[in-house]
Amino acid sequence: MKTYSMLTPSNELIENNPNIWIVTVNWNQPLLTQACVQSLREKNAGQFSLVIVDNGSTDRSIEVLQDIPASTLIQNPINLGFAGGFNVGIKYALTQGADYVFIVNNDTISQDQMLDILVTTAIDLMAEIAAPAIFYTSSPNQIWSAGGKINPLLSAPIDSHSRKKPLPTNPERRDFFTGCALLIHKRVFERLGFLDEGFFLYYEDLDFFMRAKNMRLSAWLIPKAKLLHHVSASIAIENTDHFYFWMGYSSCRYFCKHVKWWQWIFVLPWQFSHTLKMIAHFFFSGRYNALSAHLKGIITFIFKQSSSGENNNTMN
Repeated sequence: MKTYSMLTPSNELIENNPNIWIVTVNWNQPLLTQACVQSLREKNAGQFSLVIVDNGSTDRSIEVLQDIPASTLIQNPINLGFAGGFNVGIKYALTQGADYVFIVNNDTISQDQMLDILVTTAIDLMAEIAAPAIFYTSSPNQIWSAGGKINPLLSAPIDSHSRKKPLPTNPERRDFFTGCALLIHKRVFERLGFLDEGFFLYYEDLDFFMRAKNMRLSAWLIPKAKLLHHVSASIAIENTDHFYFWMGYSSCRYFCKHVKWWQWIFVLPWQFSHTLKMIAHFFFSGRYNALSAHLKGIITFIFKQSSSGENNNTMN
């Protein structure tokens, strides 16, 4: 792993102001990362430091990322996945004295004062975790994610990121947020630890919030803080066997990690129904490679579980 120290902000934080660090991860999308960082700087007045983690890119990402000023660039030799990539940046930020770490996907665009509002409101609420309302870039008035509630019987959210609900006017508590954009106080990492790198892709955010909920850490939606997400920018990556394999694998790992024995009465039929719907969708749409990859992910987890004896108590 290589670390490139770039220009550092010349102005020191005002006394008593929190030390804010932004962490974003790049994988073969340097222009998106560049646009994300530019929006954060242009749309927010507050002071922050930035670390970009390149997650084993195979294109010319490093050449582009090295030209982004006032940042630190960390180069991972291989792709460590979502959790692994962000953990590298989070740990670096904490060593630099971060009070809050804002993890954000590189395919996002900050709206006016998004981070400023997020930070000031989180401080007022004494929130351990805070998240902005996230909208589609292609449809800026349509909610992509505003958090949700974790169903206690299923240990999973079933309200589709509150996409069909009106956005509240004031901050509200939530059980779960997407890992797309989160402001996290340092004490959360001290108490909870980091993202579980056993989830190479997907479910690492739900796992993080399930652990946070069990420890009664507060998580708040800050509706006046708004972020746009280039959902379509991920389609080229998401419509691959890689995506569907990890969706199958990680879902199995998540439920085996968090579901108690009595909950399986509810989880098994719910998950079986969900899987059948997905299989039918893939089959009748002719997406046989996606179907095969998804089933392969489930089967791979089952065989790994049975061969290693991995269980709820060891998957940490």
